[in-house]
Amino acid sequence: LAKAKASASISQVLKRIANDTKNMKQIGRQLAKVAHANPGVTFDRLLYHAESYENFISPVVQSLAFMTPLALDVLSFMIIDHLNNPSKKKGDKAHDGFDAQWFKNLAMFCGVFYRANPGVEMQGLLHYVVRRLNEGSSQELLILKELLSRVGGCDYVEDINAEQLQGLAGGDHLKKEILPTEKPSKRAISKLRDALLNPRTGLPLLVLIAQQRQVILFHKSTDNLKMTGKSFDICQVVLVQFIEFLSRQHETYVTILPSFAKLCTQLHLEPQIALLAARPLLRAAFDAPTNGSN
Repeated sequence: LAKAKASASISQVLKRIANDTKNMKQIGRQLAKVAHANPGVTFDRLLYHAESYENFISPVVQSLAFMTPLALDVLSFMIIDHLNNPSKKKGDKAHDGFDAQWFKNLAMFCGVFYRANPGVEMQGLLHYVVRRLNEGSSQELLILKELLSRVGGCDYVEDINAEQLQGLAGGDHLKKEILPTEKPSKRAISKLRDALLNPRTGLPLLVLIAQQRQVILFHKSTDNLKMTGKSFDICQVVLVQFIEFLSRQHETYVTILPSFAKLCTQLHLEPQIALLAARPLLRAAFDAPTNGSN
């Protein structure tokens, strides 16, 4: 009975979110009241709507402003539960096996949600991504890509002109001028950095993303070259984003990155990938004497 009442209440709130985006404070209070007593039912319905409609993601996240920290933690659990639902296929057979639309929308929801609520624990989501990568699945790279783009500020633009390409070879200030994007809060960046620079997530993710390149090319049972190429491109983009984000804090990055020899021999990374991971530290080492002399 309580579940039915909560379901009816959340249906009314969801209609208001879709039709009345100007009174989000009042809607947020009503949603928090319903979720306080029945968080499981409430967030389950919210996530299903976010998976179905991409334009529904931003209003839903805005309506969570009055949620308690415990309710937001329940939502973070429900996200993993939806991602791990065996009855839902992450590949879309109607589109040559590419990521299903519900999975793309849920990955986007993860980025928008953790950007707006950086205090919510995200270690569970990262551990889920690590486990899925360790099982040979590359689709969860999309979740990490959204987190790095929206929470970490490491956005990636696929179609750029020659001037933008030259600008990307410069420093951070020039990159911001060439590719102006809305920068996330310092708190959101700090929380994501702390989560990724953890030894249990940082190095395993780096190694698994790098190894996933070989898995996509040589160990995937698919004859669709277009799908293989797109999966490889996403893997490469996430790898570059991941290294760029972690290397912003050299002092901590150097503590989790093994030696070049260990990356190649024990962790079986390609030499060019190991060099890509170590290049920010090499650049910082070359700049250190110059900074010291000044």
